[in-house]
Amino acid sequence: MTEINTSSNQEFFISHDLLGQFFDLAVSKDISTLLTKALQIVVDTFEAGSGSILYNTRPMKYIKMGTYEGGVLEYINRLEKRIADQLKKGMWRVFDPTMAPVSIKNLSNEEVVVINTPLLCKTQVVGSLSMVISETQPLTESHKQVLINMARGIGQLASTVEKLSLIQKRLEELDLIYKMGQALATTFEIQQLLESVMQLASNVLNAAAASILLADAPAQSLVFVASSPASTGLINKRVNLDSGVASWVYINGQPIIINDVDIDPRFDPAVDQVAGLSTESIAAVPLKLKGQVVGVLEVLNKNLGGSFDASDLRLMTSIAAQAAIALENARLYQILRTERDKIIKAQEDVRKELSRNLHDGTVQRLAAISMNLEYIQKLMEIDMKAAIQEISSVRELVLVAVQEARLVLFELRPLILETQGLIPALKQYVTQLTETENVTIESEFPEEELNIDKKVSGTIFSIVQEAVNNAKRHARGTIIKITVSTKADQLFVHIKDNGDGFDVAKTEEGYVKRRSLGLLNMKERAELIEGILAINSRTEGPMHGTTITLSVPLKPGTAPLSIETGLLEIRNYEQE
Repeated sequence: MTEINTSSNQEFFISHDLLGQFFDLAVSKDISTLLTKALQIVVDTFEAGSGSILYNTRPMKYIKMGTYEGGVLEYINRLEKRIADQLKKGMWRVFDPTMAPVSIKNLSNEEVVVINTPLLCKTQVVGSLSMVISETQPLTESHKQVLINMARGIGQLASTVEKLSLIQKRLEELDLIYKMGQALATTFEIQQLLESVMQLASNVLNAAAASILLADAPAQSLVFVASSPASTGLINKRVNLDSGVASWVYINGQPIIINDVDIDPRFDPAVDQVAGLSTESIAAVPLKLKGQVVGVLEVLNKNLGGSFDASDLRLMTSIAAQAAIALENARLYQILRTERDKIIKAQEDVRKELSRNLHDGTVQRLAAISMNLEYIQKLMEIDMKAAIQEISSVRELVLVAVQEARLVLFELRPLILETQGLIPALKQYVTQLTETENVTIESEFPEEELNIDKKVSGTIFSIVQEAVNNAKRHARGTIIKITVSTKADQLFVHIKDNGDGFDVAKTEEGYVKRRSLGLLNMKERAELIEGILAINSRTEGPMHGTTITLSVPLKPGTAPLSIETGLLEIRNYEQE
């Protein structure tokens, strides 16, 4: 072994060369490269036959170099295992780093000496450095001090590079998360959004496959809504909550890494059979929205045979958090767009209804009035008395036209609803119906006005209008009765007719297909005010006709009734 002592020029140059090599270590980009180069420097400097470095990180780094004969390797492995176990227990310090211990083990059977000293970062033990030299090589105190200093330098550099690598990785993750947020914010189309999340998860985590499952709580299952690659055939496949890794993550609301699925009982191979995949490793995290688990994001099979780790799980959690928010925003956007379309269609239907009512009623009467006036004008030239009689009939037509126009205007904007409330508005509505319609209109209302929000009152009034219009247009009955009552913090509105009746289920199915107003529109309006709409209709017997019951909570926070309770209320009402 070359003496390392700064007392001679030659030995100083050796030390100067070592210093340069250690400076070169500082530019290493990863911890494994640094430790390998450092071990090579130690082995070359001490002309050792072999060397080994243990560094405390996750996972532990074991770097070995050179040749090991006989039981030397077994001894070093046992030594490093004891050191690793001690490091795992907690912080381990050397109070005077300049006097760090140097262990010398003479393996007489092998004719070699194993020398070991701790790697230090300041006073903290971060690993160990071992080398194997011939028992004939001298090891002076100067050699020991150089070895201690080299171990301190390696430990300090390794800790610095590890921290820098961690900082760099965090910066890269933040950049990825930023780019991911930008990518997910570019679309409100849910399927396109899901595909973006899949591509992002696969690329960032270097995984062979990825998928998203969303919860179907009523069915107690998870549904594959996106998969990459898309050719797996998993889309719309259901997974029961009693088996599988995704189900475990959904139920427990916790992330999971399984790097060997063959030894984990939570893995269900049935999905592989459908997808044509061979899952080896899996990482999965819950999709959470407002603290509620709504689905699962999972990735499969790390490329190049790698394993998923905690940093992968952290990235997945970030992706899942942003994906959940983006999905919720897309869902709300879809709801708003659907509601906008409904409003536009409702406005169009109102315009058509107004046009039809004016054309069939008021416009026809005005045309008749115009023709009669022309007739009267000619009649006055030959028979004044007959002309005066015709004027009386025209006056009747004018009065009817005025009443019809007032009814149309009232239905469009009942000002009394805003100024006096629901009950006065309904009473006036019944009065105008009685004056203009050929059916009998009956009503029962509370004596006092109800304390109901104006928006709720307006929605209730619209539902009553729709029900009455349906009865007039389709039922062909002779009596329509409107009843308003209260019971147990609930407002009940009944609209009953003695018309032909209809098949409720078939009609509702038809409304859904045609996406028109009618019963569907009334039910949707009832839901907007936290109410329910129950319908009972008979086509035969003495009780034929239709009864529609709307129930609305009178007080905020009161739970709405069920449809079954609404139907029971209808039966009780019809028996009274």
